[in-house]
Amino acid sequence: MAPRFFLFSLKVYAYLRMRVGDLADGCLALEKLLELDLLDKIGAQVLLDVLARAEEAEDD
Repeated sequence: MAPRFFLFSLKVYAYLRMRVGDLADGCLALEKLLELDLLDKIGAQVLLDVLARAEEAEDD
């Protein structure tokens, strides 16, 4: 139970960093989450996809 709670906490941290505009730190947290959760049961890839789309929109 504790490892899953930690992984969800890391996802929430990444989400909040992204919401306040710190995309680099949010991305690092999501990459660490994917490193720890190889099967992506927590859903970090979804947030990474959102981040990638946001960065593409900034470039346009």
